Amino acid sequence: MSDEELLRLVRAGDTARFEVLMRRYNQRLYRVVRSIMGNSNEIEDAIQQAYVNAFFHLDQFAERARFATWLTKIAVHEALARARRRRPADENQPIDTKMVEPPSRLPDPEHQAFASEVGRMLEAAVDGHSRVPGDQRGYRQDPPAPRARAAPR
Repeated sequence: MSDEELLRLVRAGDTARFEVLMRRYNQRLYRVVRSIMGNSNEIEDAIQQAYVNAFFHLDQFAERARFATWLTKIAVHEALARARRRRPADENQPIDTKMVEPPSRLPDPEHQAFASEVGRMLEAAVDGHSRVPGDQRGYRQDPPAPRARAAPR
């Protein structure tokens, strides 16, 4: 059944048919809203609110565009509004142009501690005062047996 037929039935009182439209466009709206809001816990709430807004404003759908376009526009507006509310109040930059700081290049505390410990072990091994067990030094405790030399030609 086409969107136009479903909308005619919904407007005539068969409101259960709106669920068919919701199922038809759910994946599309999810992708659009997620692209605006990121991996937020509010994605599904924004989509649900977009469906509610669309349902209660079906009388404003003038059919100048496809229903999918109109519904997607409602979802985009809802996602942008929620994204703006999540931002700190002192940021006046539009959400589309907000600069994102690159992740820190400093190692996290766990890696810093690991690197420090490895450094101490290396220094101790070089100084000959190693407390590192022999099997962790990278060679056996006993030195390898000398190799037999090849006879001169």
